[in-house]
Amino acid sequence: MGNEILKCSIKDWAAWSPGLDTKQDWQNWFSNGESRSDENSPDISFMPRMLRRRLSRMTKMALYVAEQCAKENKDLYNIFCSGRGEYDHSLKVLNEICSGEDVSPASFGASVHNTSQGLFSIFQSNQQPALFLSGHSNTLEQAISVACAKLVDGEEQVLVVY
Repeated sequence: MGNEILKCSIKDWAAWSPGLDTKQDWQNWFSNGESRSDENSPDISFMPRMLRRRLSRMTKMALYVAEQCAKENKDLYNIFCSGRGEYDHSLKVLNEICSGEDVSPASFGASVHNTSQGLFSIFQSNQQPALFLSGHSNTLEQAISVACAKLVDGEEQVLVVY
């Protein structure tokens, strides 16, 4: 490989914050600071109800944006990334340990960094290889670098969830 230039584009994007669900919501917010509500969690009604109730807000956010971007292609190589991981569940598990309580397997399973990615892959029946990155302050940059490398290696599309 010489001085080849990788040309790629963003096919789609999604983001979620309280009151900002759609691209139009984000554009309105960017233009004039307008948001429409103070919702606490994104709508993940596409996931089974029994599964939804156990998820942290962060996992719901990751699943929401992943689903928005992967609606057309459910079999994407995916990279999920977070600088801090599942801190709500991790803190709960650590408090249980410090209190001398038994930690439930379900609590521990929800405390790992790749919780959202694992659930997404299972729900989508996506059997593609996947990667979870946690690079502290450089997390997103590392994920984009890996996505570019996967594109050079022949992947047609890569889903990055931050």
